[in-house]
Amino acid sequence: MSRPHTMLLVALALAVVGGLCGCGDKEGRTVALVNGQPLSRADFYGVLERDYGRKALLQAILEKVVEQEAKKQNISVSDEELEREVERQSEAMGGREQLLKALGAQGIAEDTWKKQVRLELLSEKLRTKGVTVTEAEIKDYWEKNRAQFDEPEQVKLRLLVTATKAQAEEAYKKLMAGEDFAAVVRQYAIDEGLKATGGDLGWQSRESMRQPILAAQAFALKVGQLSKPFQVEQQWVIVRADDRKEAKKAQFEQEKEKIRRLLTLQKGEDPTAYYSRLLGNSDIEIVWKRFKPLEGEFRALKQQAGPGALPPIEPEVGPEPAPAGGGNSSAKPQSGK
Repeated sequence: MSRPHTMLLVALALAVVGGLCGCGDKEGRTVALVNGQPLSRADFYGVLERDYGRKALLQAILEKVVEQEAKKQNISVSDEELEREVERQSEAMGGREQLLKALGAQGIAEDTWKKQVRLELLSEKLRTKGVTVTEAEIKDYWEKNRAQFDEPEQVKLRLLVTATKAQAEEAYKKLMAGEDFAAVVRQYAIDEGLKATGGDLGWQSRESMRQPILAAQAFALKVGQLSKPFQVEQQWVIVRADDRKEAKKAQFEQEKEKIRRLLTLQKGEDPTAYYSRLLGNSDIEIVWKRFKPLEGEFRALKQQAGPGALPPIEPEVGPEPAPAGGGNSSAKPQSGK
């Protein structure tokens, strides 16, 4: 199941909007020392403006017009609706703990992510206003696609990837002696993402793991068991199985509302078309001279019947949910960049 269209940016990019418009300097003018030399806030914000400024400004304007349109149409997202969506995305990531770890690894605060989820839901309601889905359509979709809702066999994994066999064997001895897995990962892992999560991969299916040898080793383990070091391509890997789930057939009543939402989104307006139309119907003046050319693109939207005058705003904040049935499609022993 795919999640709603995401209107999110790198958290640092969003800091441009506030940071370059006169934020206070509570932490001083120096943000870092590089070989003893200060890196100023002005230098830091200059890099943000250079690399993310246009994109962040476009994003901030889009978010503003979505909020304004929702208010105009008396559309809102309740706390209960927000929490249900947070739980849904948490489950797709293997649980709230796994989600928070993924957010933390990207430097994203939970409250910041929740605000973006609320905005996603507002956008979804606007784009699907007036759309109806019949019970017959839901049943038909279920009959044609029921296999995609089944949960495969899964194992909850921890993973350690080292550059050499010697490092893997040394780490294995420490783990067998009872040392904390996360601590050993931080000491030996070559993957920064694994270091940030202590090697926790969450729930994985066979299909979510790219290398067959990794899946074979993981599913051969009993709960609590640690694999011996084994080679995957040019790296050495150790995995531990923390829990297991047997394969589970999906039930229609449990999946009914998911299907209704999916079909509603399919019938709703295309996100790119909707955002282009919304921006085209807005009066936007860019005060900041460097980004003044954006005004021309907004004016072009007013003259076009279709979408596409603006470049797409790519979703970049927030962890992607795992595929249906759990797991993480990015699970791999090589260094994740």
